[in-house]
Amino acid sequence: MGSLPAPRRVLFICRLNVSRSATAERLFCKRQDLDVRSAGTSPGARVRVNARMLEWADVIFTMDDAQRTELETM
Repeated sequence: MGSLPAPRRVLFICRLNVSRSATAERLFCKRQDLDVRSAGTSPGARVRVNARMLEWADVIFTMDDAQRTELETM
């Protein structure tokens, strides 16, 4: 039998990792074809995004342009 392809690694980013990105992680984590994580850009985020997370991800979704800009600044 052939092996299944590796799941696509998806990272959801918002500011505090409390509502938007955390909810996206909970919704998509049930999919077998995805490995999903979430983080925030603020120093007060529940889980703060770091370089290792960005390197890990195949796809990164930001909830708005402010997070994209903060990631570029980091």
